[in-house]
Amino acid sequence: MVCFEIDTYLAAIPNSVLCDYDTAYASVICRGHARLLIDLEEHTLALRVFARKYASPEKVDALKPKTVEHFQSSYGAHTAMIEIRLETMTGKQRPNPLPEMEEGKDCGWWKTGGHHDLSPRD
Repeated sequence: MVCFEIDTYLAAIPNSVLCDYDTAYASVICRGHARLLIDLEEHTLALRVFARKYASPEKVDALKPKTVEHFQSSYGAHTAMIEIRLETMTGKQRPNPLPEMEEGKDCGWWKTGGHHDLSPRD
């Protein structure tokens, strides 16, 4: 049985008292069973999932088991791939209580407008 937690920062929640600032967030706790992937085909499929984040679909699809095996043996790579089959997920959040702001409106601590990336950092 394994357990892990994932969270994301959404925004700072200001307060007139500096020490009472808070954070808007969302989080999830996942529980399941883990299994080490030993089979070369499974290992290759798992690596393709990770590679999709960084490479074009064409390059990801071109990753073949023979290539993975070559790098493992030639470079002494020691990459373990672990499959986690989720059984339960529980989540919680503290949403941002601030009202939606109009574009360009100065709200004291935050001037709206432009791009404010509040997405999770990868």
